[in-house]
Amino acid sequence: MPKSSGSISRRKLLRVGLDTAMLYGATQLFPAQAAGIVTLPFDNGERPLASYPQKRPLIRLTTRPPQLETPWPVFNESVITPNDAFLVRYHLTQSPALIDPETFRLEVKGKVNTPLSLPSLSTRLSVPS
Repeated sequence: MPKSSGSISRRKLLRVGLDTAMLYGATQLFPAQAAGIVTLPFDNGERPLASYPQKRPLIRLTTRPPQLETPWPVFNESVITPNDAFLVRYHLTQSPALIDPETFRLEVKGKVNTPLSLPSLSTRLSVPS
């Protein structure tokens, strides 16, 4: 597929996404504060709401691994579910609770042409003294 003059390569898009994730810090992914309680329709009872980074309060199904659902009123806002209200699923229960952003590295390996080991954003932005 030919590139147009204003297009972004997949590599650059991945890099921007990784930089953004590192900017917010991996330590911010797991802690959640209670944001209230919602009563679900159809006799499903009450469920707690949880606030995660870059998300509005969502219905918490489980804490570990985090599983959050979109509250019903969001579906009345638009035909498309907004990103900040979209469900959250983690499929690994062994997810680390804390990650040190200074030493964290993201490795891309396996069936790839060039394996990568990317340092955290804070490491790459540090200015040598």
